[in-house]
Amino acid sequence: KAAEEARRQRDEELKRADEAGEKAAAEKVMQKQKAADEQSRQLQKAAEEETRRRQKAAEEETRRLQKAVEETQEEYKRQQKASEEEARKAQKAAEEDARRLQK
Repeated sequence: KAAEEARRQRDEELKRADEAGEKAAAEKVMQKQKAADEQSRQLQKAAEEETRRRQKAAEEETRRLQKAVEETQEEYKRQQKASEEEARKAQKAAEEDARRLQK
């Protein structure tokens, strides 16, 4: 009977040791999963920040190009207006010359 009790106690101790080992293994897996989740969050955050940075740079480049287009259009209008003014002056001068010649 004492041998049976000793075997039962040993079996219980082995069972507890197995459970403790499984618990430790499960805890280790959980720790690894937690670390992987954290790394994944960090990578996602970095990717989102990079996307925002690139988007901001693209928007800034678009604004710069739009401003350059507007400035070019304004310069064209100024040159067009100056050219039209020169043409009016030349036409007026030609008309005055023609009137003088007729007199």
